[in-house]
Amino acid sequence: MAVIRRMEVADVRRVVEMGHSLRNESRYAEYDFNFDRATDFVARHVSSDTYAGFLLEVEGEIVGVLLAYSTYIYFGHDVVAQESAFFIEPEYRGKKYLELLVNAYLKWAHKQGAKCAYLGVTTGVNEDRTVASLEKHGFHRFGSLLRRKI
Repeated sequence: MAVIRRMEVADVRRVVEMGHSLRNESRYAEYDFNFDRATDFVARHVSSDTYAGFLLEVEGEIVGVLLAYSTYIYFGHDVVAQESAFFIEPEYRGKKYLELLVNAYLKWAHKQGAKCAYLGVTTGVNEDRTVASLEKHGFHRFGSLLRRKI
């Protein structure tokens, strides 16, 4: 049985490990990985009112995470929610678990007073399938993210 719950301090290490897995299988593998830096980043999602971490547990094992934050849009007073990281272990993908994490994120965003919620898909891993799943949940493409190596 799958359970979605909020991340706690005791979960930070496992979430950092999943972040390392995400980095290794994705376009982000070209970047270094620093466990201390990652730990600080993940821990912020437990200790701040405007950050949140949602965990997917299956049979007591953490197999997915969605990290998010809310903030005012830079030119006004409207609040928006933004995903910071989103990862589901490969063997649990495509089993409706994405929906559970996304619904928890959207419920939290609503409680934060967000006018909209953003989710990025930038890993290069099953992007078309992930985008199609998110579109089924009401998300739509909103601009483009471009990158240039320096």
